[in-house]
Amino acid sequence: PEPDSFHRSVELLVDFVNDVRTRHQVPAERLILMGFSQGAVMSIATALSVPDQIGGVVALSGYFPRPAQWTPPHDGLAGLPVLVTHGTDDDVLPVEWGREAAEALQGLGADVRYEEFAMAHQVSPACIDVVRAWLQARIDVQP
Repeated sequence: PEPDSFHRSVELLVDFVNDVRTRHQVPAERLILMGFSQGAVMSIATALSVPDQIGGVVALSGYFPRPAQWTPPHDGLAGLPVLVTHGTDDDVLPVEWGREAAEALQGLGADVRYEEFAMAHQVSPACIDVVRAWLQARIDVQP
């Protein structure tokens, strides 16, 4: 990512998380960040900025943020639930990047579940099923 835009976008997402929690009185454990591709990168970066303000991350076909001149504000995720998915046939972001993201997040203490799917740079029905089940296990919602 281009560093200036990345930094500003993370700041805006942190403000958004704070606004949602305050305005709608959402407990941290019920606020899950989810994104696809660059949205996955930004969700991870936001989690590394305010891990105590969210209940988890779903990162679909992304990678661990690594823009120049950015050091995550937090170096630990203390059991934060994270679901990372990636397509084995992804021709935009290599599957290795998804694997590396899962490993990096585990190294920071997150409770990571990693799933690969026979798909390109997309979200397949099988992936959606895994995301749905993962979310339902964390938030009391009706199927």
